[in-house]
Amino acid sequence: EFVGATAAMKKLIKTADLFDFCLVHLATKKLDSETVRHFDMAHRGDALPKFDDLVEFVRAQTKIIARSKKLVSPQKTGSTSNSKNPQVFVAQESTAFEKPSEMLQSHYKFENSKMDKSCSCCNSKSWHPLEKCRTFLKMTSRQRFDFVKRSRHCYRCLAKHFSKSCTSNSNCSKCQRSHNELIHFSSPPPSPSSENLVPTLSAAAATYHSPSSGKFSSPSIAASSSSFYSSTVLLATAQVSVMDKFGHPVTLRALLDNGSQSHFLRKACCEKLGLRTRPLRSVVKCLGKGTAPVKEQTSFTFRSRVNPDVQFSIDALVMDDLTDHIPAVPVDLTELAHLVDLDLADQTFNVPGPIDLLIGAQLWPLICGTRKIVGPPSTPVGLESSLGWLIMGSTPVVPHSSLNVYFSSIVEEPVDRLLERFWLIEEVPSAPAPSPDDENCEQFFIETVQRDDDGRFIVALPFRLSPQLLGDSFNMATRSFLALERRLSRTPETHQQYGDVMRGYLDEGYLSVVPPDQLDRLGASYYIPHHGVLKPDSKSTPLRVVLNASAKTSSGLSLNDVLHIGPKLQNDLVSVLLNFRLFQYAITADVRQMYLRILVRPEDRRFLRIIWRFGPHEELRVYQMNTVVFGVAPSPYLALRVIHELIALEGARLPLAANSAKQDMYVDDYLSSVSSEIEACSLQQQMNALFSAGSFTLAKWASNSSLVLSSVPEELRSSEYLALDAEPSVKVLGLQWNPMQDVFSVKVNVPSDVCTKRSMLSAIARIFDPLGFLAPLTILAKGLIKALWTLHLEWDQTPSEAVCRQWREFLDELPLLRDWCIPRFTFISSGAYSALIGFADASQTAYGAVLYVLTRSQSGDSKLNLLLAKSKVAPMKTVSIPRLELQCCSRL
Repeated sequence: EFVGATAAMKKLIKTADLFDFCLVHLATKKLDSETVRHFDMAHRGDALPKFDDLVEFVRAQTKIIARSKKLVSPQKTGSTSNSKNPQVFVAQESTAFEKPSEMLQSHYKFENSKMDKSCSCCNSKSWHPLEKCRTFLKMTSRQRFDFVKRSRHCYRCLAKHFSKSCTSNSNCSKCQRSHNELIHFSSPPPSPSSENLVPTLSAAAATYHSPSSGKFSSPSIAASSSSFYSSTVLLATAQVSVMDKFGHPVTLRALLDNGSQSHFLRKACCEKLGLRTRPLRSVVKCLGKGTAPVKEQTSFTFRSRVNPDVQFSIDALVMDDLTDHIPAVPVDLTELAHLVDLDLADQTFNVPGPIDLLIGAQLWPLICGTRKIVGPPSTPVGLESSLGWLIMGSTPVVPHSSLNVYFSSIVEEPVDRLLERFWLIEEVPSAPAPSPDDENCEQFFIETVQRDDDGRFIVALPFRLSPQLLGDSFNMATRSFLALERRLSRTPETHQQYGDVMRGYLDEGYLSVVPPDQLDRLGASYYIPHHGVLKPDSKSTPLRVVLNASAKTSSGLSLNDVLHIGPKLQNDLVSVLLNFRLFQYAITADVRQMYLRILVRPEDRRFLRIIWRFGPHEELRVYQMNTVVFGVAPSPYLALRVIHELIALEGARLPLAANSAKQDMYVDDYLSSVSSEIEACSLQQQMNALFSAGSFTLAKWASNSSLVLSSVPEELRSSEYLALDAEPSVKVLGLQWNPMQDVFSVKVNVPSDVCTKRSMLSAIARIFDPLGFLAPLTILAKGLIKALWTLHLEWDQTPSEAVCRQWREFLDELPLLRDWCIPRFTFISSGAYSALIGFADASQTAYGAVLYVLTRSQSGDSKLNLLLAKSKVAPMKTVSIPRLELQCCSRL
C-alpha cells in the first residue's frame, strides 16, 4: 500500500517539488489549525505551496501577533484547569521582535492548552504533557481512556481540545486506529458466565490482520471524515424465521419500532423468499416531512426464534431499503454483565448489520412483556418479549473510529440497468491484473499443498480472515437439516437417492463421523447446511449434494466470508471449443468426482462439518467432509490448481497429455482433437496415465474413432454408447455432438407462449450458442427485446398484440432447429491449404461478423465451414452505419 501511495504521489507531484511538499507537510503538523487554515486560504491555486512560502507566511503572522500585543499569557478565571468557563487572556507588551521559532512554539502551546500551569490529572503545579504524567501512566488502559473521555482531552494527541479539531496525523501503533496508543485496550474474551449472551470476537480474532487490504474497486473519488465514538443507542432488534416458497426457513433480522404505523419488508428479502406481491400506490411519510413512494405490499407469517409456537401474520409494505446498519458501531459486551444468560431475541445485537424487516406499533404490545432488567447507568435495558429478550438503550461501544465516506464509483446495477447496458456497444475485455488477494491465495497453496503415498493431493483451506471470527453455526445447521428432512419425507424417491449419495460418501471415505469427544461447538468450527440438486438429464449423478457455506453464523460471518475465492483458472470456453473443431479425430472425457478426489488437510476439516441421519428414527450425528466440496468458495480454484500442479509434476514424462490438458480442459470437461488415429490413441493413454498419477479417473469417454474407443473399458465410456437403438449424442460444454456423424446439433426446448418481457428474455437466455451458430436467429429475438425495452414496459406487462404475434411466430419456428446440424471438423490437415475468410456488415438495427475456414486439399477439393459468428443489435443511442461497420469489423 505504501509503495502504491508513493507511486501515485510521484505522478501528482514533480520530483523537484517533492522535497518542498514533504517539508511543508511536516511543518504544518507543528502549527495550530487556525494558522494552517489561513495558510491554505492564501494558497488556493493549483500550484503546490513551497516551503519558502510557508516560512514567509509564518514570519508575517508573527509580526502581526507581536504588533497587536497579543502574545499569550493566560490568567485563570476559575479555580481549576477543568473549569468550563472560558479563559481570559491579558495582553502584554513586547518590545523585541522574537524569532519565528519562538513565536511558533508559544502559539502552538497556547492552542494545545499547554500554558496551563497545572496538570489536569495529578494537579501538579508544574505543567507537563498528559503523556508524561506519572499518575496517568500508572492507570490501566481502560482507566486512561475513561479519564481522557471524562476530561475532554483529544483522543489522538491527548491535548486539551476536541478530536475533530486535532491536526495530528498519528495513529495507534497497535491497531492503526485514530487514537493514542496509551488509551488502546482490547476487549477481553468473554468469561464462561457470559458465553450464552452472544459469541464475541476473541483476543486472537481482534488482533488478526488480513494478508491483503481487500478487493480492488473501480476508479473512484472519495472524501472522508472520522470521529471517535464511545457510546451509542441500541434499538430493539430480533431474529425471526420466515418460510420461503420452497418451505425453507429463512432468518430475518427485524427492528421493532413502536413509532411506525405500518410493517415494512426489504425488497431483496421479499425476492429471496419468493413472496407474491400486490401492486400498491402509496406514500410513506418520514421525519422532516420527507416522503418515500411504495409500489408493492405482501403478506407472510414470521415465527419467534426462541419459541417456534409464537407466530404472527402481517401485511408489509415492500421497500428497497429500510435503515442503515444497526447498531452503527460494535457494542462493548464487557460492560453488559447484567444481561448474561438471557435468551436473546437477536444474538447479533452487538454487531452492525442490515435490517430486513421493520415491525410496527400494531404488534408492539402483543410482543413485549412486562419484565425488564436494568443495569448500571449508561448501559442498555433488557425487555422481555415473546421473541426473546430485547436489548435497547444507551450502551458503551468498542473504541471505534467511525469513518463517514462520500464515495463516487461504478457499482453493481439492478437487473433492468444491466439489460439496458446489454444493448450498448461492448468494449474488448482486457485481462485484469492479479489482485493481492489472489497472489496471497496462490502463495498459500504453493506452501501448503501435499501428496499422499497414492499420489492424491491434500490441500488447505485458504483463509482470508481469522476463522476465530466465525460464531456459532450448529443451531443454524440443525434447523436447516430438520427442514430438509421434512421436505425429503414428502418425496421418498428423492430421500432414497440422498441417502444413497451419503452412503457412497461414507464408503469412499469422502465423509466420516466426528467422534463425540472431538466436538467443540464453542471452538473454531463451522457446520454447513446442505441440500440436494436434482439433475434429471444426468445418468451418472441424478442428485448432487451441495453445501451452503454462505450461511451466516451468529457473528454475522459465514465460512465463505473468511475464505479466499482464488484466481480464475479455467480456460476460455470459446477457445476450448475451437480447438475441439480443428482436427479430424476428436475425443472427450470427464474427470469423475473431481472435487471429491482432492483431500482437505485434517486440521481444516472441522470447518466442513454437516448434520445428518438416515432416518427420523436415528439420532442426529455430526459428520465432516474430508474432501473439497461444492458450495465452498475456493473449491473451483483448488480443484483446477491441483490439476495444474499435477501437470507440472508429471508432465515431463507425459508431454502429449500435459500440453493437451493445459489448453483443452474446461473445469472437469476434457475435449480435444488431433490429426491421426494413432496420435488420438496415444493421447488417450497418456491422459489416463496423467490423471491416474493424481488418483483421478477419466470417465465418459467419447470419440469419433472406433480405434480409440476399443481401448476404453465399457464402464468408462459415455453412457450414450450403451443405447444401441439410437446414435449417441454427447453433451459437450452445452452443445450436442454426435460422434458417429461428427456433427453438432441443437437441443430445443420450446418455452411457454406467455408473452411478457420477462418470459421472452428468459427464453432467449436459454439458447446457449457460444460459437454463434444461431446468430441469424437470436439476433431477431434480441431485436424484439430491444423494441420492448424502448417501450419501457414493466417486466411482467403484456405488450401489444403485434409484438405477441411476432413472438409466437418465433416460438413456432424453434422446433425446426432439431433437424439442423453443422460439421464439427473444419477439414484442416497437414499439407492442405487453409485460409480464414471474414465477413462483417451493419445496418440500422444490427451488426455482426462471421469467420469461415476455407480448406483446399492436395487433390483440389475445397471445403468451406462456418467457424465462429457474433451478432449484436445496434445500440439504443443512434450511431451512424459507417461507425457500426467499423465496430463490427473490430469483431473480426
